[in-house]
Formats: sequence, C-alpha cells, structure tokens
Amino acid sequence: MGIPIVSGRRDPLVKVAPHIFRIDLPVTEVLPTTNSYIVIGPERSLLIDTGLNIPESKDALDLALSKLNVPWSKVDVFLTHSDLDHAAGLTQIARQTMRVYSGMTDFRQRSTPIMCGEPFFELVERICRDHGTPFEFDRDWWAPMRDRGTDDILVTTLREDDMLDVGDYHFEVTATPGHEPSHLCLFDRESGVFVAGDHVMGDSYPSIILSSDTDELGLYLESLDKIRDVPARIVLTGHGEEFTDLAGRVDAIKAHYDRQLDNIRAILDTGLTDPAEIAYATTCRPRRKPWGERPLFGQVALVGATMTYLKHLVATGEYPDQYEIRHK
Repeated sequence: MGIPIVSGRRDPLVKVAPHIFRIDLPVTEVLPTTNSYIVIGPERSLLIDTGLNIPESKDALDLALSKLNVPWSKVDVFLTHSDLDHAAGLTQIARQTMRVYSGMTDFRQRSTPIMCGEPFFELVERICRDHGTPFEFDRDWWAPMRDRGTDDILVTTLREDDMLDVGDYHFEVTATPGHEPSHLCLFDRESGVFVAGDHVMGDSYPSIILSSDTDELGLYLESLDKIRDVPARIVLTGHGEEFTDLAGRVDAIKAHYDRQLDNIRAILDTGLTDPAEIAYATTCRPRRKPWGERPLFGQVALVGATMTYLKHLVATGEYPDQYEIRHK
C-alpha cells in the first residue's frame, strides 16, 4: 500500500476569470492540493500544470474537461515548472496532438523529487540516530512522491519575453528561476491575469530545496523583485487560493526568508558547522516543531532548505565556505 491520495475540500472546478477555470488535483496526504488551470480558446485550449503521475490526477482532469466540453485533442499544456506535483502527471495525458510548453529544453531536465534526494536522506538518518528519533523509509509506500513520469515527451521551450496566445489571452513569458530552475510565469496585460505557479503563493511560502551548486535562494529573491510590480489583477497560483495583491505578497515572502536567514545566522554564530546539526538546531528554536514530531518528508525538506540557506550565506560572502553543502 502506498501513501494515501487525498482530494481538496473545494469545488473541484471553479471559474476564476473569463474562459479560465481552476481544477483541483488530488495529491498525497503530505502535499497541498495542486491547482491546474484550463484556459479555453476557440481553437486550442491550454492546460496549466498536470499534477502527480497518479490515476486520480487523470480522472480529475478528464472529468473537468468533460464538464467544459473540451476534447483532449484540442488541448496543449504549459508547465510552470518541473516539480513532480506539477509536471509528472503529463505522462497520464500526453498525446501526439498536444504541444507542451516549458522552460526546459529537454523534459529529462526536470527536477529530482525531494523523496529521491539521497544525500539529504543520509543526513536525516544520521540526525535521527544521533538524537534518538526513529528513521523509517519504505520506498514503495513513498512511490507516488518519487515518480517523475516518463522522459519521452517533447517540449517547446519558452524563454523570457516570448508570447503564448490562447484565445483572447496574450501571455508574456517571464523566467523566474529559484523555486525550480525552469520556472516560468505568464502575464496577460489586458486582463491582468498573472500565472504564478509556485513562484508566489497567497497563503504559504514556496520552498527552496537546494538542487544544484547555484545560489538558488539568491536567484529566487531576484525573481521576486522582477515580478513585484507587475500590475496583476488576479494571481493564479500553484497551490491555495487565487489572490490580488501581488506586491504585498512578494514583500511578505521576502520578509519570511529574511526571518529564516536570521534563524540560520543565530545558529551559525554559536560555532556549528555541520549542516545536519544546523538543520536539527532550527527545530529547537522558539515556535518551531521539534524534529521528532516532523514527518519524514518534512525532515528531508528541512535539510534541503538548510542547505539552501547555507549556500546563500556563503555565496554572498557573509559566512566563510566551511560547510559541507550538498544538493539533491
């Protein structure tokens, strides 16, 4: 038996703008419900993000398109980014008639799932051993969180300032790396519709889990500045509810990361240099959930985020390069 699959508590199909509908996609119980959006055009329609590679995702998409009377033969796909809860479900729905738009040049470039981050698992296991908490990892149980889908899909690469037209919408493409290297956002000036993916969320903070030798938090903060003053009237986001105050939300997210970095600075200033112990120490700070009360997914993500903060503080020259920084 694998990890339970859950559906959102909202209406599974909601109109959010003229000719645009949100589709709630089922996810595993440790993830927030993924939002997919369908932009309906007179000739071709555009599906934004495709969820996990699980039958429940395809069922939800099939039902939504059936209700909207949109045949799969007239659907193209835009992937905001390549995380498995946004792109792996493409395996379930790909067709020869479908054009797939992405920031990737090759679908094989998509990101490694957190639950496949072996370097992080090694550190989580060591933390659990050293601090007397259980460590159990059943690969079969976690299978949906490790499934990236098939590699055999062609993509049409979009880049900064490209245009993507769907019916009356004329979306400008903005490259927003940070949360994931290939992340793209879309903006239609006439309607004010801004497609944010996981770059900006209205009620949570996008995770930055180190996936390369790059200062990914630095890239993310630059990408936030890049879109802060876009005159959006509605923001369509990868998880949670749509919202309207893009600049306010960008400021709140940047303030969140300032707080996270301050937490890391306070720990580093005690002399700790082992990233595993630094990650554990963050759970001992005020108002933080103790290490032993976090699920395995949360422990692995915390180690990855700690690596992100360390990489940023070293890359900016604020702290010396003395930490064994790993990426997934």
